[in-house]
Amino acid sequence: MRNSLRLSTALAAALVVLQGLQVLQGVRADDDVCGGEEGQVCVGCNMVAVCLRLNGVDVTVAASTLCPEDKQYCANGTCVADMSPENDCGVVPTASASAASPFRCPAGHSGYLPDARDCSRYCQDGEGWDLACKVQPSTVYQHSSASCVPAWQTPCAPAVDCPPDANRTYSLYGQDNGVAFRCEQGVVDVLLCPADHRLDLEAAVEDSVQDPPCVRFCPRSGRQAVARDDTLYYECLELGDGRMGHPVLTACPDGTRFDAALERCLLVARNDF
Repeated sequence: MRNSLRLSTALAAALVVLQGLQVLQGVRADDDVCGGEEGQVCVGCNMVAVCLRLNGVDVTVAASTLCPEDKQYCANGTCVADMSPENDCGVVPTASASAASPFRCPAGHSGYLPDARDCSRYCQDGEGWDLACKVQPSTVYQHSSASCVPAWQTPCAPAVDCPPDANRTYSLYGQDNGVAFRCEQGVVDVLLCPADHRLDLEAAVEDSVQDPPCVRFCPRSGRQAVARDDTLYYECLELGDGRMGHPVLTACPDGTRFDAALERCLLVARNDF
């Protein structure tokens, strides 16, 4: 009973601390945030976490919040209005260089795509620079969720260098190799490959007006469907140290068909053949 009362009191204290702020989920592992110490701590540049010893032994994150707009930075576990420029959190992401070096998303593309020059910006449906991560400082575009996240959650892919006198060059987008960038004379275009394919940079021919082809690859371990033939699939295996093997074409056993959603061969009724 006493432990339950103590736990309730601790949680109530955490809620008082966070009153009026937006409570969020998905904070990093407790050890990374709390370091075994109780109290308020900063998570990145603009999030506060409250660390409590809830069971008398382990210190865990009881709650977390984004700092409000009028006090958008976190310093020493407290939301503050200003941050020294010498602190990395005090450096607001710079505006995109797209005005000087144009960036074009594919016309008619339905979805979100990254800016090749600025991690904090992205475009939608080929409409240009209508969208940017401006809600909080030190946020970047995360392609897998098509949203803005704190910079510590996802790496900032290296910016594409595309000077006005550049010959045609290609590069893969770090967060998703299915997205590629073509640079030519200061203009960057986005190239999209089908699922489980990426641009074959080795096939790029200097001074050619043709883009290199998309080739199948393994972005992760698992199985990939074969277009227009559900008796086959591609197998992808992780080799270790983050390295992936090449896709291996494999046949389903007799009497089965590959289910792309489940990534496995399933028995089917005889009259389906």
